[in-house]
Amino acid sequence: MYDRTKTVSKMSREEKSPSKRSKQQSDSLIAYVHNLSPPRRNRQNTMDYSTLTLQTSSGKNEQALLFSKPKRKLLQDHETSRIPIKIQKFTKTQDGKKLIINEMTQITVPRPDEYSFQFENLPSSTPVVSLSSIKNLADGTEVIVKGKVHSIGEPYMTGAKQLQVCEVLLGDETGVAKCDLWESYIPKFQVGHCYSISPVQVRSWLGNKKISTLVHTSVAEVKDEALLGLEAPIEKGEAANTSTVRVQSIDSIDKIETFLRCDKCGKKLLQTSDSDIAHCDYCGRHMKTAKCSKDVCVRFVVEIGNEDEDAEDGNQEIKKLSLTAFNSCLSAVCGDLPGLPNDNEIALKLFALKDIYIKYNCSSMIVSSIF
Repeated sequence: MYDRTKTVSKMSREEKSPSKRSKQQSDSLIAYVHNLSPPRRNRQNTMDYSTLTLQTSSGKNEQALLFSKPKRKLLQDHETSRIPIKIQKFTKTQDGKKLIINEMTQITVPRPDEYSFQFENLPSSTPVVSLSSIKNLADGTEVIVKGKVHSIGEPYMTGAKQLQVCEVLLGDETGVAKCDLWESYIPKFQVGHCYSISPVQVRSWLGNKKISTLVHTSVAEVKDEALLGLEAPIEKGEAANTSTVRVQSIDSIDKIETFLRCDKCGKKLLQTSDSDIAHCDYCGRHMKTAKCSKDVCVRFVVEIGNEDEDAEDGNQEIKKLSLTAFNSCLSAVCGDLPGLPNDNEIALKLFALKDIYIKYNCSSMIVSSIF
């Protein structure tokens, strides 16, 4: 039998429990979206996430983590349109410093009477530094730099994921710095042009400081007369940055790649197809595929050893070097490799080399000559 007395009693208890209702009301936040980052992988390599800043009132901001792929497009639209969002059913990190947006979180548009503050541009927390000061910064520091591109190195593949990277030399009024460009950033740079790069990360390589693009780096070309007037520096100490080793043979080959080069700027064509027309992402040139020259890039491993004269048994400490070479230097000892029918034929030519000297750049590990 329906007991109306119990229902009324239950409603009365809920009305007399404001603490529960106020807690539900406090689980909502109205904010403007700022600085939504591209997706990145967590350290455990289990999921992607993005970072963002929430402007919760005038002059007050809160950091947040986004773990929902469907909600990223929604937040991106709100950042672009500068329309605030109302966030409900969210949690926070264990230390309480960051808000977490996941699949359970609800995001809606608030009513005009629910907030009374306007969108504000946030000051950048990333410092703008001169290129000469990079050598004094700690590894992992993120900074903003502006400079002129003096030179662009040859792209090569590296790491377990075989990502493409190339090294550029940037210059400003204070000096120069080397910068690693990863993947999609490579075709955005041209020699002689000036760019603002935000942010880049400071890293160390073979005892020297350099900077590197990140997944959320933004690049903007700038017209700076002072930077455009800078002359490319004369490489001093280039010999000190190279090394020559003697090896008995090539130990192993990690990768063999045959590709086409632009007939104008000579750069590698990043996107090729079976079409008769090719396009260069560096200089923008369209050309007949038949006019493009073929090149070969080989990444191989050699073993070197330094004999310990003090060791009674004459043992050697064996070290492995991973080097990258192109047809320009390989042809001197192997002949024209791009003309060979397949990768196996190229590998046979390389494995046949005995008692050779290899000169390479200690920064890029790219071979300049074999003799």
